[in-house]
Amino acid sequence: MPVLTAAVAIVMLGEPVRPFDVIGGGLALLGVACAQAFPWPLKTAHDAR
Repeated sequence: MPVLTAAVAIVMLGEPVRPFDVIGGGLALLGVACAQAFPWPLKTAHDAR
């Protein structure tokens, strides 16, 4: 949601794109990608028995 909000502010309000916008958006999307790639709970060696 924060990435979409920033994109709307940039497009509709003419906000300048700053480095922290790009870094923060990238980290947010990376977090979503990690959550999808590594579902919780992770399996442990104890679960394999």
